[in-house]
Amino acid sequence: MAKLSEKAKEKKAKRDIEYRKGNVKNLGLHLNKNTMADVIEWLDTKDNKQGYVIDLIRKDILANQK
Repeated sequence: MAKLSEKAKEKKAKRDIEYRKGNVKNLGLHLNKNTMADVIEWLDTKDNKQGYVIDLIRKDILANQK
């Protein structure tokens, strides 16, 4: 695979930033190690934490549409 020139890297970085601005919503989640240790431990068993949380939310959406 060919390496990108510095100019090409900069151009790609700008495209990536513009894409994220228009298409991505970033949400953070702070979990207290003392009061939410069980939740943290459970999430740590998941390979794809984001996918797991999204699946739970989608299941809840479906359950509440009925």
